[in-house]
Amino acid sequence: MKEKIKHFIDIILGRNIIGNDSATSYSHSELENNIIKISHHSYKIDDDIFTLLYFTDGKYKNIDFQRNEPSAISMKWSISTHLPQKLGYYPSLSNATPAQRNGYLKWLSDNLPSDADIGYFFILLNCIERHIVNHQKVDECVSLLSRLINLTNNDSFKYYASASIAYVYFQLDQKDIISNLNLDKCLIELKIIIQQKLSTTDLIKCARQVGFTNKRYIKAYPDIFNDKLVEVLKEKFGEKTFPCNFNNPDTMPKKELHFSNISIRDKAQSILIPDPFSNEQFKEDINSCLQQAHNKVKLLLKTKRSSHIKSSTAQSSSPYYSYVGATLKSDLPSYITSIKIKVLGKKRVNVETGYPVSTDKQIVSTYDSLILIQDKSQSNPELLKYMVPGTLQQDMLLDYILPRFEKGLLSYRLGQWDKAEKEWLKLIYLMPHAIDKLGILYRKEKRYYDIVLITREATKSKAMSYLYNKTFTKKDIAKAMTEYKKHQLHDLSCLSENDFKNIKEIKEN
Repeated sequence: MKEKIKHFIDIILGRNIIGNDSATSYSHSELENNIIKISHHSYKIDDDIFTLLYFTDGKYKNIDFQRNEPSAISMKWSISTHLPQKLGYYPSLSNATPAQRNGYLKWLSDNLPSDADIGYFFILLNCIERHIVNHQKVDECVSLLSRLINLTNNDSFKYYASASIAYVYFQLDQKDIISNLNLDKCLIELKIIIQQKLSTTDLIKCARQVGFTNKRYIKAYPDIFNDKLVEVLKEKFGEKTFPCNFNNPDTMPKKELHFSNISIRDKAQSILIPDPFSNEQFKEDINSCLQQAHNKVKLLLKTKRSSHIKSSTAQSSSPYYSYVGATLKSDLPSYITSIKIKVLGKKRVNVETGYPVSTDKQIVSTYDSLILIQDKSQSNPELLKYMVPGTLQQDMLLDYILPRFEKGLLSYRLGQWDKAEKEWLKLIYLMPHAIDKLGILYRKEKRYYDIVLITREATKSKAMSYLYNKTFTKKDIAKAMTEYKKHQLHDLSCLSENDFKNIKEIKEN
């Protein structure tokens, strides 16, 4: 009964509503060493971190074991210096291995290196969350949280860290602590409501949320798009940022953010924040700015192409120099349009490599296919005719195969045959069409024995029959050998069997 009365008084007085997490407080002299000693191992930790840690026993005890606090440290642990495995979802030190506990404590003592297991970040975040919902050491928590956010690019951590920042700003109403923080790595909704302005980078990040789907220029010409977006903002608002003027954000529909610390969810499961993307006018205004920047980039590229065409004043009977894409209105990235070509009639040659270059129309078509495949929005219809309908595993393999094939085809059409060969060689155990394309390239270079070698390697593949309706056999090797013997005296092959040793069935760049 006395315990219930005491708890009721604590609630009235605002004392530690969630639990007796700070039963023990220490003077500076008691904590000045900030050294944790466990199982003959010592860890010296900086004061700004140490004062936020929780301990279930020993001289630093400040939380009951029954709280099930995931970040709580026990002096009775066993510790191992072996290489730890990665921590899983919702990590807890009480369930961690001795090696994982050592890894976490060493991370703390090493002053939080950024390349650590993301699980360590979440464990320390659990400490911060408990303090914040207990209204304790809020300034210190926000300072450490800001530091952690800037040390990692993990999206999941960004989400949960944003929940704590939102709690301090909206629930605790300590807006002065949050207003000066760098919120670039927090949820964009928080930045909109708290700072009430967006940079060009922020606007581009918002593209999907405001319904702007044509990201081609954003991907192909990021710097140019950003510059044109700055122009749009200056024209519309007289500054480089987009103003977010909401008269009464509290009346907006709410978005719910959850805490990562499961042990506090019974008392503080989530925090509701205003959702600016529920405002249709706000979304339309951002979409309009992005569309205007898109149109400016389009006009700029069109003007550049026109200047390339006008500069080619030589007669068609005499060779002149131009650039890939100069004859079309299509939009190509600079790594393509910077390729210089020599033109004589219908013949186009890559000035740097000496290899022929396809028409701009063919190049644009191949580039478009590559973009579609990389976005995984659809596959190249030209390649799909080689597919055998099948399983999820086939889809995963095709996600590897198709972009590499298209990269090779684009390089081939740009007169960059060495790059094309490199991409297609990655597929000799996977894709019959890549073998066919290499055969065409090798014949043009008089490399007939190289055709024999790649055909021989292709017959070893077990994946082709699984993925496609075509396989290579001994008859194909014999046919390639016959062709080689006809041209043996003039053969310029340069591959050897050793070149295939490092080519695996699946190999990333």
